[in-house]
Amino acid sequence: MQETDFYQQLLALPDLQVQRVEYTPTRITLFCQLQTNSQACPSCLKQTTQLNQYLTRQVRDLDMSGRQVWLHIRIRQFICQD
Repeated sequence: MQETDFYQQLLALPDLQVQRVEYTPTRITLFCQLQTNSQACPSCLKQTTQLNQYLTRQVRDLDMSGRQVWLHIRIRQFICQD
């Protein structure tokens, strides 16, 4: 089992793919990407597949083995024509 697969199973978040992992003495950083191909518009609730841009969000997770755990998640922002 690869290291990225281990963390992906540990997180157990749907559509989240761990790309790489970096370690420091006080921190574990997981670089992830969401694999969704469509999203519901928050206004009209129609599904859209038209991509607007990519964004990166940093999320603090629970500590592991005395180290801070940070997720750097690259997400897709979709745009609705309606």
